[in-house]
Amino acid sequence: MLAALDFALGPSHEIVIVGNTKAKGAQEMLRALRRTFIPNKVVLFRPSGEKSPKIARLAKFTRGLHSLEGKATAYVCQNHQCQLPTTDAQKMLELLKPTSR
Repeated sequence: MLAALDFALGPSHEIVIVGNTKAKGAQEMLRALRRTFIPNKVVLFRPSGEKSPKIARLAKFTRGLHSLEGKATAYVCQNHQCQLPTTDAQKMLELLKPTSR
């Protein structure tokens, strides 16, 4: 219940991983997100190479997100604004570090 309150009060993060689910880079990013306690996050996966993936129809803000140089790419967003994308799992986690409220 406290996690729900924390999520409602914010800040919360939306993380979009763009890539191939079987690729090493995408697996590393997803593994890093599972291993790190970040209760106020929503993780979306957008498959690269598909013209109109289902996630783009459900979460329209993902339509313009693409992988960089064919690598798995993370977009870390907060308050409807995404930071510059990264292809590095550690950098993605750094972008998710708590900010002062």
